[in-house]
Amino acid sequence: MPRPVRGRRTGVVPRQPTRSPGAAVPPSDPARSRSAWTSWAGGPAGLAAAVDAARRGHDVRLWEASDVLGGQFGLAAVIPGKEDYAGPVQAARAELAERGATVHLGRAATVDDLTGSDAVVLASGVVPREVALPGADLPHVLTYEQALREGVPEGSVAVIGGGGIGVDTAAFLTESPDEAVRAVEFAARWDVPVSTELVGDLPQRQPTVHRTVRPGHLVTVLRRNGKFGQGVGLTSRWVALGRLRDAGVRMLGDVQEYLRIEPGALWIRDGSGTEVAVPADVVVLCAGQEARDDLVAGLRSADVPFAVVGGARDARAVDAVRATSEALEAVRALAP
Repeated sequence: MPRPVRGRRTGVVPRQPTRSPGAAVPPSDPARSRSAWTSWAGGPAGLAAAVDAARRGHDVRLWEASDVLGGQFGLAAVIPGKEDYAGPVQAARAELAERGATVHLGRAATVDDLTGSDAVVLASGVVPREVALPGADLPHVLTYEQALREGVPEGSVAVIGGGGIGVDTAAFLTESPDEAVRAVEFAARWDVPVSTELVGDLPQRQPTVHRTVRPGHLVTVLRRNGKFGQGVGLTSRWVALGRLRDAGVRMLGDVQEYLRIEPGALWIRDGSGTEVAVPADVVVLCAGQEARDDLVAGLRSADVPFAVVGGARDARAVDAVRATSEALEAVRALAP
């Protein structure tokens, strides 16, 4: 998933820009010429571009296929310990409302929607990569995005992919969404004396939601080769893996081949060449991402000025800093 620095991944969490889209700036100049400007969609890059254009007095329309803004930041914010990623999204949403931008939620933009714009920034991001595996279309098989947005039913879970996405997904499956609960567990794990009064006053950065939190022994994270959590920052990878091991999560590496998915099991060929059935009432696919750039040809045919930025431009290196920089550069070139 998103990459924080060149050559490194951090799972669901992209590195945040040093200044959030909602940072304080001088008010927009009402005398500035306004143009109809569109951002598609509402992840960190799209939000940054939309806020920048609105600040400079342009008539901004923002489209987001999901029911909520945030994109990769929105997914990151549901991972235990990463709730702060909701902050920049909330700030950008508030500023767009204050500056009169139009935000369309819950429907993907079409070429017809965008042809009335003077300029378009396509920050449509990425979609989970599909896998060519027998049984991948069964109803108990979820993408990581479905799992994080909608939750995962009770039972055993096999996570295909042990990079940053898989590690974050395993934490989501096994750790409480309640920060006070996690604080108590952390104190007990590391023998840190923490007063109950302090824990009881702990502010919740995200609204506490009910979701199924399962024992770690019901979760198996699988990886073909390389290190689990490979690319996660050196100062945080050991923590992320350590908390999964403490929870009892099984991490199965050196998988030679994923063979098929059946109800209740994921069949693999392990490192010794033996066919093994991994318990799996649910299978979560964390096998990478692909660019979402399906509007490019239509906009080009319609002769609408546009730029593609972020993951939609290059899904191999999904980095919020790079994506935001590209979005700001694009919007200032298209809508000066």
